[in-house]
Amino acid sequence: MSAHRLTAVSFRTPMASAPEAPLDPMTRRSPVSAQSVRRLALALPHTVESSHFAQPDFRVNNKIFATLPRAADIVCLKTTRANLDALIAADAETFSDEWRGRWLRVRLDRITAAMLADLLFDAWSLVAPKALAKAYRASHEPLK
Repeated sequence: MSAHRLTAVSFRTPMASAPEAPLDPMTRRSPVSAQSVRRLALALPHTVESSHFAQPDFRVNNKIFATLPRAADIVCLKTTRANLDALIAADAETFSDEWRGRWLRVRLDRITAAMLADLLFDAWSLVAPKALAKAYRASHEPLK
């Protein structure tokens, strides 16, 4: 994908429709947690959980696309420079550069589960075999 969609997109997958924790009464949205990251990442084809520098990570074909740093409210995702720049420009409190334009640091307390699913899909697509990513994308077209 060339640039990240700044609005959340729903996909017809278990990850977008799975129940979340109860709504936060202050924000009226479900809290997003490391468990949400784990559940959504592992729902993507051929994804396995492993470890990198004693931190959980998620891989496809042994290529990392997401990590869970020690900070409980953060996920780091593989990204493109264009997506990184667009997201930081849109919301620098939520998104930041984790590793010289290659990884996106995301504050989980500031995003929705739908946005997390979209960001994880984009990260997964960057490292998944091209044929697998194309087949998965074709079978999970965004809802109209």
